[in-house]
Order: sequence, then C-alpha cells, then structure tokens
Amino acid sequence: VETVVVTGSLVPREEVQVGVDLDGYRIVELLADEGDRVEAGAVLARLDADTLDIQLAQNDSQLARADAGIAQARASIAEAEAAEAEARSALARAERLKERGVTAQAALDQATASADAATARLASARQSLALAEADKALTAAQRRELELRRAKTEIKAPTAGLVLSRTARIGAIASSAGGNLFTLARDAQIELDAEVPETVLHRIEKGQKVSVLPAGASAPIEGEVRLVSPQVDPATRLRRVRVS
Repeated sequence: VETVVVTGSLVPREEVQVGVDLDGYRIVELLADEGDRVEAGAVLARLDADTLDIQLAQNDSQLARADAGIAQARASIAEAEAAEAEARSALARAERLKERGVTAQAALDQATASADAATARLASARQSLALAEADKALTAAQRRELELRRAKTEIKAPTAGLVLSRTARIGAIASSAGGNLFTLARDAQIELDAEVPETVLHRIEKGQKVSVLPAGASAPIEGEVRLVSPQVDPATRLRRVRVS
C-alpha cells in the first residue's frame, strides 16, 4: 500500500444556501444551529407572522362578503327571470288582443316596453353575478398569495444536511438582500479537497479506494477518489483531487 502526503481540507461536497423570500419581517424563533443535522423540510427559523394573520382574517371576511354577493345576485336573477317571463306573457296577450282589435296600440306599446325593461333587468342581474364571481376570484387569489407568504415565514431546509453556519439572529429584520441565513452541507456529505503533486498522479485514479488519515487523527477514514482534476497548476505543479 502506497502513502501520499497531501495538503487539503475537509469540505462539504455541496453547499446549500438557505435565505428568505420575505422582506421586513422580524426573526422570532431559531430552531437549528451550527452542527445540527436536519431533514428536508425541517423548520430552521420562523418570522413574525402577526401582520399576515390579520390580513388572512380580513380576507376571510371579504370571501364571506363575496359569497353573500353571489347569493344575492343569483336571487336577483331568479326574480328577474320570473319578471321577464311574466312580461313576455303579457306582451303575447297584448299582441293577440291587438290583432283582434280589442286593445289599443298604446297598450301594446306599454307591454312591449315592459318586456324590454324586464329583459334589461335580467341582463343586468346576470352581469352583477359575473362581477360578484370575479370579485370572489380576485379575493381567492389574494388569499393564495397571503397563504404563500404566510408559509414562507417558516424558513425550511430545502434538503437534508448538516448546518455549517448560521447568521440568523433573533430580533433581526429578514431581508432577501441581506444574504443567506443558513448554510448546509447537502446530505452531510464531506469530502477531502486535496492538492496532489503531479509526480504521484499516475498512482491515483478516479474510483480508487483510499484511506485518509487527517492530521491529528488516530484512525484513518475510508474513502474513494471521486474526482481528479484534468488541469495542473502551472505555478505549483499540483492538481486537485476530491475524495468522498
């Protein structure tokens, strides 16, 4: 078994940055710290959601009002349909009487006007229903947006991993432009990122089983060469090697 002394560091294979999508909300709770292992979807921190809760309650009232408006519009349509049917029936009777010479033209004109007015009221009632339904759709869309914002007050881990750093502080105002709150090592995978002299590279291949003895450690760690860089640094004559 050959031994090679290399210079390197133990680093995460892939870092995951966790930030915030909301601006202006205060951090009120921290549920993870550096060194903690977390599962995907685990809540790392919470923001103050009182304002959003109030807006959701107001939205509930708006939805209830929209439902009442729709019910009222439908009742108006039913009433307008009955009125139109009655007016059309009266117009038909007036037309028959006019044909027989029993009624005057003025009576027929009045029945025609009444039927046209009833039709117009029915059209107006249907437009009122369409407007009420549109208002409810808008209110429902606003609720979905509020619910999405409310859900984002819980800052969750996008993947399982190891918490490498935490900059979030209780009482701080979260900002999407203020940088990441947490840094995770995806799936807690740690690698050796080493610089290897080009003179020994011919003995190191991708997929090779190796034992790594970190400085100060009493026992080696079993690993596998995951990556051998195709480039050699022209100044140091070293090439990077990654060991899982």
